[in-house]
Amino acid sequence: MEQVSMPSSEGIKKIKARIFLNQNIHDNEIFSVAINAKNRSDQKSFDEALKLLSKPLSKQSNILLLELFRISINNNDSQLAHKLLKILLRKTNQSFVIHTVLNSKNFSLRTKLIECIKQNKKLKVNNKIYLLFMLWKMKRIPRK
Repeated sequence: MEQVSMPSSEGIKKIKARIFLNQNIHDNEIFSVAINAKNRSDQKSFDEALKLLSKPLSKQSNILLLELFRISINNNDSQLAHKLLKILLRKTNQSFVIHTVLNSKNFSLRTKLIECIKQNKKLKVNNKIYLLFMLWKMKRIPRK
């Protein structure tokens, strides 16, 4: 995609121009620009790009959602991270989402997200065991 090397606001302008010219733009392209904006801490461009999406956040590509989730944890965006956590636990590999949370360097947000995972009622049994095992391995919980 050509937007990767340009500032987020330029990517948004190009997408808006292409929409104006009635060109077909895939949501993944718009969502990629949004993720790049978030990674650069450009909240205005991020919000603009999300408004341009034709489908809601929950219907976007799992790979791109996981990347945005990782970035939101690194940027300490608690609200977005919690929203994405709920979406991802519902629609993608739960153990990978758990692994992403456990490997994050943002310790305060990681603790909150772990609590959110523990309270998730749709967490599969094998993923609950995986979470508890990994927490025990990290010496976060005692062996019982």
